[in-house]
Amino acid sequence: MASSTTHLEEQLALTHHINNYGWFADIFAWDDIATCFTEDCTFDFKVAPDLEGQAPMNLNSGTIKGRSDTAKALAFITERFKRTQHNIVNMDFNIDPSNATATGRANIFWGGVTEQNGTHVAVQTGSRYTWKFKKSAERNRWETDYTQVEIVWVSSSPVEGFKLHTKRTEAPKNS
Repeated sequence: MASSTTHLEEQLALTHHINNYGWFADIFAWDDIATCFTEDCTFDFKVAPDLEGQAPMNLNSGTIKGRSDTAKALAFITERFKRTQHNIVNMDFNIDPSNATATGRANIFWGGVTEQNGTHVAVQTGSRYTWKFKKSAERNRWETDYTQVEIVWVSSSPVEGFKLHTKRTEAPKNS
């Protein structure tokens, strides 16, 4: 029974870890998001060829290495958006307790609002994420060692009557 309880606790810890990633990104907490990654992490963008460099996202396939550079790149990608939201679904994790490693995958629907020529524009993407995790012995928590974001679709449309609440939500204190 103890091993299934431990397995469930690790599944919940990974879910919490990924939910923090989405939350930190959506409140633009780049120092906090950096703590989600290993020091030498790899972050791969895999953009469908027909979406490479296309507005409104202007993303290209490529690889980022390291915790600090990953956080900076994520900040750069989202800096033009007034608000963003990650909706993370279909999370699945496989844990190897003997090596303190895990793999995972999820579908993430992302939305953001930007302004173009005085008009608010809603941008949405659908992506498939795959991850490799390591459990930090010194921090006793999961960290993302590898991320692949496969962007499969992008859409955008003008938004009429958009109202923006001016105060951003703070990061949760118990993260």
